[in-house]
Amino acid sequence: MGIKIKVMLCFSMILSVLLFLIFTPVWVLTVSDGGREILSRPSLLGYPFITRYIHSVEKTPVEDEYRVVGGRIWGWEERVVSQNAGLPIVVPRNGRLIVDGEWFRFRGGRNSWDRFYYRVGDERLGRNTLILPLEIPAILELFSLFPSRRLEISVRAEPLG
Repeated sequence: MGIKIKVMLCFSMILSVLLFLIFTPVWVLTVSDGGREILSRPSLLGYPFITRYIHSVEKTPVEDEYRVVGGRIWGWEERVVSQNAGLPIVVPRNGRLIVDGEWFRFRGGRNSWDRFYYRVGDERLGRNTLILPLEIPAILELFSLFPSRRLEISVRAEPLG
């Protein structure tokens, strides 16, 4: 092959890869407040995030861990310190209960959503936070940024470019 053909083939391959990366849709985790987008992150397969709040009666932390898989938000695990005042006491039908001394962990259950709404409290009630383990900063204090608001957490497909 001539040098011109090799250069053209190499250029065509690089251009094809770039176009593929720019226009191929990826799953994006989005947090919005009404119509305003607050946070938008491309999500790897199994991308984790955690919502945390302080229970209003028990005054103990409650954590819900989610994963983004296949364009859906999957409820992965709910962690509670006590099982009083409306906190879970029943093992999920398709899950299990793990007691490790620190937490009661309700894992599984096969619940998934393309979006859900998250009610945020304030400094006094709830102290809701969003934990994004793969981000810097990893913890967003929603109760101080968006007190007494309803946020929508969703996942959608969109191209990176």
